Amino acid sequence: MLHGRSLDSLGLPQVEGRIDLRGLNAPDPTVSGTSAFADYEIADLSGLTEINGIEWKDLDFTGSRLAELRLMNATIRNCVFDQAYCQGWRAWSTHVQNASFAGADLRGSQMGAPYQGRASRYEKADFTKADLRGASFPSMELEGCLFLQSKFKKLNFNGSSLSNCVFEGTLADVSFYREGMNVDAPPTIAREMANVDFSRAKFRWVEFRGYDLDRVKFPADDGHIVVGDWKHSLGRLIKALKGRSDQGSLGMAAAFEIQLKWAGPNQWRGVISKHDLLEAIGEDHLDEVVNLILSSTPRAT
Repeated sequence: MLHGRSLDSLGLPQVEGRIDLRGLNAPDPTVSGTSAFADYEIADLSGLTEINGIEWKDLDFTGSRLAELRLMNATIRNCVFDQAYCQGWRAWSTHVQNASFAGADLRGSQMGAPYQGRASRYEKADFTKADLRGASFPSMELEGCLFLQSKFKKLNFNGSSLSNCVFEGTLADVSFYREGMNVDAPPTIAREMANVDFSRAKFRWVEFRGYDLDRVKFPADDGHIVVGDWKHSLGRLIKALKGRSDQGSLGMAAAFEIQLKWAGPNQWRGVISKHDLLEAIGEDHLDEVVNLILSSTPRAT
């Protein structure tokens, strides 16, 4: 069972003017018990800080400790969470606008699931150098957000709509699935990627499912191969790789089969990471497979 503290108990002012709350230390929740589910041990937390139906405006939480915060139907405008410790956040039906999370620790956070048919929305949020390992942005809308040199590892944007967002740095095990799993997701979410810039990103097993990607800028360096006529190209590559004898090529063929299965309905372009090829195929066969791709697929921009 979860026990929440009110906003007043934390001493946070609900005022319109800019308030300096740098270095605030909200009390950490405690483990009140544990339970088992399948092979997992689940901790029961008490003393969680819950923010429900409240607007925070012009507040500076730089360097604050705000772990395991629960946000429900909240609005956050013009607030700063730079370098704040925000691990384990959970947000539902929350609107964030003109906020900075630069350098914040958001590991393991769920940044805004829908609730009762209302989606969460982030507009002009800055996650530069934020630690987003294990975080999720499920079935929500992201507009004009910056993800520059953030720590990306096992991060997902499943079921979300992204527009005018920029990603820079190494994305490792990051997923973008057009269809999310949350049953509360409203039909108003476009679930599209429009003007999303990955040109300065490096892909390490990044997975796209269901998006057409016609308004996406792929990584522009020589570590990636941008391929046109995506579905037919994948079909030819799968056939060619299955005709090789090395196990790495067969494994890469299986990976391409998954990509083909989940290609967008009108997807014409896709991207292949040479890093992924190296890991799957090995250095001895890398050049052969790269030449195979270059010779059998049309280039795209």
